[in-house]
Amino acid sequence: MSNFVEAVVDNDPQALEAQIMEVIEAQFEDLEWPEGALETWLVKAFARLASVNRQQAAQISKDAFKRFGESIVGVPPITPASAAVASTWTMADAAGYTIPAGTLVSIAAAGDEAFGFRTVGDVTVAPGDTATAAGEVVLLAVEPGEAANGLSADPVLSDSLNFVDSIALNGVTANGADAEDEDAYLTRLTEQLQLLSLSLIVPRDFEIDARAVPGVFRAVCIPGYNGATKEADQPLCVSVAAIDENGAKLEAPAKAVLLARQAAKVPSGVENFVIDPDYTGIDVALKHTTFAGYDPAVVSATAKAALTAYLASANWGLPVGFGDPGNSAGWELLDAVYRNELIAIADRVPGLDRVVELKLAEEGDPLLTQESVALAGVAPLTKPGTIEAVAV
Repeated sequence: MSNFVEAVVDNDPQALEAQIMEVIEAQFEDLEWPEGALETWLVKAFARLASVNRQQAAQISKDAFKRFGESIVGVPPITPASAAVASTWTMADAAGYTIPAGTLVSIAAAGDEAFGFRTVGDVTVAPGDTATAAGEVVLLAVEPGEAANGLSADPVLSDSLNFVDSIALNGVTANGADAEDEDAYLTRLTEQLQLLSLSLIVPRDFEIDARAVPGVFRAVCIPGYNGATKEADQPLCVSVAAIDENGAKLEAPAKAVLLARQAAKVPSGVENFVIDPDYTGIDVALKHTTFAGYDPAVVSATAKAALTAYLASANWGLPVGFGDPGNSAGWELLDAVYRNELIAIADRVPGLDRVVELKLAEEGDPLLTQESVALAGVAPLTKPGTIEAVAV
């Protein structure tokens, strides 16, 4: 949801035409508008000109705000980024070769789709060796964007290098990002302007600022926590935990960007840290009855899916109205999973009559009919463990 409020402009030509006629009719009693008469065509022409002018004025307000954000406030739109992945290359023999920078390969996606990648920097395989070091050759997508993320197929050479025998990826392609669209940028700019001086003072400042880093979806600020020594109640210390839209912790490069960004904005003498959230797996076993007319197996599967979604890291502690002004950054620091909350989730499943039994435990521990399971860490998140639902 965009926090930028665009000017509402009525630029419908017919509506403007009617308004013009109403004003003229108020001045001249019994005025008629014969079809095809000069005055009728003049009103239509004026209405269309006004419509075009109003439409241009509405767009200018957006463009002006964007230019203000970029040039005056210094908050540029997020530019697209290319997906990257490390790879290991095996040579045809041990004669010694150099893989030149910019060598092109192709990585297959779904169906017949494939994405082009190029090598970053020269990589030399010394005589006597038959392969690069594991992950030594970094591949960067030719076209920036999210579409090239998540690829795992072995690359195929596009350039002719006869000395290369095979190429294997070390992981999957990641960190590709699309360019920020206009509405998303205007929302982020509006939030940044709320910081006024752009200095980070209160916890919400840190949380909003963190979301300007590509890949950060939610963040929570923990005042007084020293992320290096893991001590609480430390003066002039502040730590921020951040996650992506799937609830996963940030990779090291994104954490480094966030740390440096906020270090430049904290008051003198304040130490800032970027920490990982703490994940606690939760096992749940549900037994329930089913209303007549419902398939027990379907109801059980729906209940399992509902409990799994509730415990997903991406959803845990998600504030009500997330994305609205005043609820745009972090997650609520909930320190326990309560049995009654899980029962309430199950009770809302269509066709589920009654919860007969619900047991829960930290992942791997014996399941018990207990009130709650405590979550570990200063930035706790849940993750689904073994979730079972059975109709009885």
